Amino acid sequence: MRRSTLALAACLAAAGSGLAEERYVAVFASGARVTGREIRSWHGGGEPSLEGQRLFDPADPVRWVLDTSLEPAEPRAFVELAGGDRLPGRTVAWRPGTEAQGGERRFPHFLVEPDPPVDAPEGPRRESVRVLTRWARRVVWERRGSERLRPGTAFLRDGQNLRFRSLRWGEESVRLLLADRATPATQEARFPEIAELHLLEGDPWAAYFETLGALTPSLRSRVARLETDHGIRRTTSLERLVPRAAGPPNDPRSWRHCVQPAWSLDPLWLEHRRIRWRRFFAPHEVPLSAIAPAAARESHALGGGWPWRADASAQGGPLRAGGLAGGWGLGVHARSELELRLRDSARRFRARAGLDEAVGRGGCARPIVLLKGGSGPAEGKALYRGPVLTGSERAVDTGWLDVARDTAGRSGERSLVLVVDAVEEGHPAGADPLDIRDTFDWIEPLLELGPGELQREVRLRMPRLVAAWQDWTLEGAEWAPLELETGFSAEAPRWWLGVSPVLPFLKLMRSFQLSGPAALALVARRDPGKGIPARARVVADGEPLGDFDVPAGARWCEVEPVLVPLPGSGARRVTLEVYQVGSGGRPGVEWRALEVTEGG
Repeated sequence: MRRSTLALAACLAAAGSGLAEERYVAVFASGARVTGREIRSWHGGGEPSLEGQRLFDPADPVRWVLDTSLEPAEPRAFVELAGGDRLPGRTVAWRPGTEAQGGERRFPHFLVEPDPPVDAPEGPRRESVRVLTRWARRVVWERRGSERLRPGTAFLRDGQNLRFRSLRWGEESVRLLLADRATPATQEARFPEIAELHLLEGDPWAAYFETLGALTPSLRSRVARLETDHGIRRTTSLERLVPRAAGPPNDPRSWRHCVQPAWSLDPLWLEHRRIRWRRFFAPHEVPLSAIAPAAARESHALGGGWPWRADASAQGGPLRAGGLAGGWGLGVHARSELELRLRDSARRFRARAGLDEAVGRGGCARPIVLLKGGSGPAEGKALYRGPVLTGSERAVDTGWLDVARDTAGRSGERSLVLVVDAVEEGHPAGADPLDIRDTFDWIEPLLELGPGELQREVRLRMPRLVAAWQDWTLEGAEWAPLELETGFSAEAPRWWLGVSPVLPFLKLMRSFQLSGPAALALVARRDPGKGIPARARVVADGEPLGDFDVPAGARWCEVEPVLVPLPGSGARRVTLEVYQVGSGGRPGVEWRALEVTEGG
């Protein structure tokens, strides 16, 4: 086992040539660094380790693992998701999800032809992966070369840039409501006509909390962020990661990881030997490279400069300062300010900071961390003001900084601002003039959340994760009277979410305008491994229509719909109430469809 900085530096230096003696570098929560030739037992037959060090030892779990033999790739076509995930491939169609496939309602989604394939090693080639629309922040058919996001912009292949206020998806096109027009105007663009589509900004924190709700509803599993040398980036959790051996178990070349991110309707298979980065966090630990800044302000004395990047230096290289590599972070060019909105659950922040290794002995900058909003001054309170740094030999640690909301109970909107001052006046003798080489890295910036507040944030968003409940109202949704748990069906394979009420029942409501005979189709099953009974009760305009057992369904595909005829036959409005009723415990009911059909 090697833990020295020199061993790590030699390993990373050799990575570009592929001649590194030690293939893997791992950094643990304690800061210990371990290098080794091979990870052991990551195929389902044991606990993974590197040079005898258990990767998921509760006393000192691994923080990140880098395969130094692999080089990063930049795909030409891809979908970029909230949080920084990315699926390389060409988007060929969009589906509304209203049609129940195999008796299951879906959220609106894209069909993406993945490149490379992400199929099970023993399964057939899958033509497309279904990617949920609401998670997307950029769809790229032909990369323009710029990393900078311009939300609400369509870049067409013919050179037009269209600013839009809203959009409507078609099966193979998008209709844009154009911005900056005196009168409302729309324009339709077919997918082959678009180079890049940058979608309107969403709330990155809402996306983060929903991600946790899908990947680890109990908030007990570590979150895993995986990146391959193909340019695939996937966020999953250890409970939604199943390792397999497609060949001899002792041969790492045969190992595969089956994962299903929150944004995918399909499981995705990754080759162990193609995974370049593995990063791991507890649910309450948020890497700031996963949260899009609310504002990025940059000013450069010479003009130009590099825009900020997530998990790379501003010039696109690895994050490395003070002689140490970083597993994640933010690369900027001074002067720079990145402003990140904080939730009330935010408790403390920490990062290392320094001039990037690419500047050598040049560059001159000072890191500053501000807290804005709440009851503090509008310009922000300085939580940390670092020293003036010249050259990349030294990096500084901010230490843990308190960012908790006002102790008097006053919250309001608050922001964390990461400032890199170019020190244009009063810089040390011998430093570069102006900001010529002020490329700066915020290395491993980590925000810790309060566990209690985090659990509340996640539970409030759990109803949004059940596709069958689209357009239904859940009574008590403001405090989320339910719990979710993730289950795995090995024969598919697929992951599913099971619902258990916090109270003896939960209640869904929806009104329908009907013109003739109609029936409610209810498709659900309970966790077959628990043996806990559950019932569904249907009420129309206050009149009970019946109670129905929710079947166990040993296999996920063996669920028959329950058809409940609705009263009346002519034009009418019917208000339905559907209850999930249990006898105690956590039955884990998987809701697949809850649809009203007319005719017949």
